[in-house]
Parts: sequence; C-alpha cells; structure tokens
Amino acid sequence: MKYTETIDTSHELATGLHDLHKESNQWLHSIYEWEKESYAMIKRAEKIKASREVMKEIRKIANGLSLLNSLFDKLYSDISQHKHSLFLLLKETRPDEEAYRAKHELLKERFRAEEDHFRDLGREMFKMEEAAY
Repeated sequence: MKYTETIDTSHELATGLHDLHKESNQWLHSIYEWEKESYAMIKRAEKIKASREVMKEIRKIANGLSLLNSLFDKLYSDISQHKHSLFLLLKETRPDEEAYRAKHELLKERFRAEEDHFRDLGREMFKMEEAAY
C-alpha cells in the first residue's frame, strides 16, 4: 500500500487574496487621510496673505488639491467596488482569481500615481506658505 501526501493549497489562495483585501483596506484609509489633509491645506491657503504672485501660485495648488479630491472620491469608489468583487469572487465555485489580481494591479498603479501627485502638491503648498511669510 502506497501512501501519498495530499497537500491542501486552498489556504495559499485565501492568504494571497486576504493580503490583497488588506492592502485595499489600507488604500481606503490612506485616501480618507489624504482628503482630510488636502482640505486642511486648502483652508490654510485661504488664510494666507501674500504677494499677488505667491497668491496666484497658492490658488493654483489649492485648485489642484480640489481636483485631486475628486479623483480620490473616484478611486475610493473603485476600490470599494473591487473589495465587493472579492466577496462575489469567493462565492464562485471556480473563481477567476487572475482577473481580480489584474484589476488590483491597475488600482495599485492609480493609487501610487495619486499618492505621488498629492505629495507633490503638498510640497508645493508648503513652499508657497513659507514664501508668504
């Protein structure tokens, strides 16, 4: 009689998807924090008194932050839908994990691009605030 070891790999799939789900939750939290920070920067910009040239740049940055908040809202919605699609995926008998992972990678790229844009605008705003004083 031969014994064969059966390896249960189902936990590997669940762990991988769990990590993606966790990353999605972290993204949602980050977006929430970015929106709070950007609104705070916009409010500070409204209180600055500076030369016309500096104020023009500050308004430009504040407008960029407002636009970015709209992009944050869209990204937040897309990530939330992505999380829901994981719930639906796990209910399937033959889940298409590859499609979910591909969508996750696209969202990751968008998240990183918007994160970079937010940080750039934040740095510009702080430079303009320093120039105003």
